[in-house]
Amino acid sequence: MMIASPFMKGIAFAMGSYFFMALYSVFLKLATAAGGNSVWVNFIAYFSAAVLMTPLLIKQGASVFQTAHFPIHILRAFCGVLSSYLYTLSMSFIPLVNATLFFNTSPLFIPIFSIFLLKAKVTIRDWIALFVGFLGVIVIIHPTSDILKQGGDFIALGSGFFLGLGYIYIKMLTKTESRNIITFYFCLLASIMQAPFLLLFPHVPPIACIGWSIAAGMMVILVQFFLAAAYNYGEAAKIGALQYSSLIFVGIIGWILWGNVPKTMEILGMVLVIAGGIMIVLQSGSNAAAQKNNQQTS
Repeated sequence: MMIASPFMKGIAFAMGSYFFMALYSVFLKLATAAGGNSVWVNFIAYFSAAVLMTPLLIKQGASVFQTAHFPIHILRAFCGVLSSYLYTLSMSFIPLVNATLFFNTSPLFIPIFSIFLLKAKVTIRDWIALFVGFLGVIVIIHPTSDILKQGGDFIALGSGFFLGLGYIYIKMLTKTESRNIITFYFCLLASIMQAPFLLLFPHVPPIACIGWSIAAGMMVILVQFFLAAAYNYGEAAKIGALQYSSLIFVGIIGWILWGNVPKTMEILGMVLVIAGGIMIVLQSGSNAAAQKNNQQTS
C-alpha cells in the first residue's frame, strides 16, 4: 500500500480547505440575501465557530487552551479580519471583479514573506507556477480596463497582502500548536475584534440570516482546521498557490445551485489554474525523488 508523502497530504488538506472556503462564500451570500449586513454576518460566523469549538476543547482539559505564542495568534486574527475589511471596503470604490482579483494576489505575497520570515527557499519554478495560476484568475475574473487607476485598487491589494501574511503566521503556529487551538483562537479573536463594529448596526438580523451565518461559521472551522493541517505538511509558497482552486469550486457550486454556466474564457482560466497546481505537484514530486536518490547514494 502506497503511503502518501507529507506534501501530498498537504495538497489534500489544502484542497479540502479551499473547497470549504467556497462553501463559506456561498453561505455568506445566502446570509446577506436573507437581510443581514456584512458586519453582523461575519461576526456571527466567527463567534458561532468559536462557541461550537469550545465544548470539544473543554473535553480535552483546561491545559489545551494554553499557548506560548498568543501574540502570533493575535497577529493571525488581526491579519484575517483586516484583510476581510479591506476587501469589503474596496468594493465601495472599485468593481467587485477588480477587488476579487487583488484579494487573490495573496499567493504572490506568500513566497516573499516565506523568504524573510520563514527563511524558506523559493525557486523559479514556484514563481512560474504561481503566475500561471494567477493568469488563470485574471482570465476567470476578467477585470475592468480601469485596473490600477483608482485608490480602491490599492485598498484591495492590501487585502491580498494581509491575507498572505496571515497564512505565514499559520505556518509559524503549526510548529508548536495543535490545529484545534489554532482554529479556536482565530475564530475567538476575530469575533472579538469585530464586535465593536456591531454598534454601528444596532438592529439584529433576521432568523434566516443568523441561520446561514452559523452555517458559514461551521465552514470557518473546517477551512481553518484543514488550512492549519495543510501548512503543517507543506511549504507555505506551494500550499498558498492552491488558493486559486477556490475560484473553481465557487464556479462549480454556482453552476449547480444557480445555473451559472461557465463561459469559454472562464473554462480557459480554470484550466490555467489547474495547470499551475499540477506544476506545483510535479515539482514537489521531482524534488522528493531527488532527495531520496541523494540519501541512497550518500
